[in-house]
Amino acid sequence: MIGKIRVKRFAVVFLTIALVFSMSFSFAAKKKKYNTWQEVATDMALVFDEALDNIESEEYKAAYDNMNDAYFGYYEVQG
Repeated sequence: MIGKIRVKRFAVVFLTIALVFSMSFSFAAKKKKYNTWQEVATDMALVFDEALDNIESEEYKAAYDNMNDAYFGYYEVQG
């Protein structure tokens, strides 16, 4: 059980690092207007949950795309 958790954590960290260092372009901004960073984080968390679900079902490309969407679609655009 602990081994599976470590693998999942490693996969999430690896995908996050790969995303940050391998992407040199940004996607179009989401049209939603946010008033606080908490609102941005709430929506990002939904995408992170999707990424984790995809990792657990061994759909790594979809998980990568989720992480990409979360970073470039929310964090990067709102910052």
